[in-house]
Amino acid sequence: MIYVLSPHIDDAIFSLGGMLAKMQNVRVINIFSRSNYTITGLGDPNQITPMRKLEELEVCTAIGMRSTFLDVPERNLRDNQDIEAEWDAIKGIRKEICTDGDLTIYAPLAFGCSHIDHIITKRVAEKLEEIYGAHRFVWYEDLPYVCSVDPQKETQYLAETMCDRLHVIDIHAKMELVNMYKSQVDKNISKLLTVYAYEKEENRYIERTWTKYK
Repeated sequence: MIYVLSPHIDDAIFSLGGMLAKMQNVRVINIFSRSNYTITGLGDPNQITPMRKLEELEVCTAIGMRSTFLDVPERNLRDNQDIEAEWDAIKGIRKEICTDGDLTIYAPLAFGCSHIDHIITKRVAEKLEEIYGAHRFVWYEDLPYVCSVDPQKETQYLAETMCDRLHVIDIHAKMELVNMYKSQVDKNISKLLTVYAYEKEENRYIERTWTKYK
């Protein structure tokens, strides 16, 4: 089974949509899925949360993916209760993960990202490594946040402890999925994701994952 730890609804597809479109037996665990955020501003979480979940379920239907919502409140809905949110995330994830058979867990690097929800998700994943084993973890870049980071510095920093792998993707298929998150996507985000994925020297579109050295 493949699990993807997604800080918010949409983060998994923004970062790994090209890969997930081709995978089977995938379950996305959306951690901070109680939300009041849209691309046009903040609103009523009782209206926005169901809307965002519906967008996620439409993506699931399109590619045969499964999603779980832990409903931990995102940053805008917490009163600096980050420690409680972290423990809620750990407990929720452990309830969802089944260790029978093969197990791979994708987790965000939070590199170049100052968003506390992404940072908490990374911390949670690092703690779960001690339970499930580092060999079962694959780390992914947080898009679009990583777009603001110098790729050379990023690679040098991560290469000290990890090795990367490039995955060739169908950018059109990925962007069709990305654009299903209508409440979260505008032309700027679409352009950022597309430009970042393009590898000029090889004339191809890629997504990058990282694993820790054995």
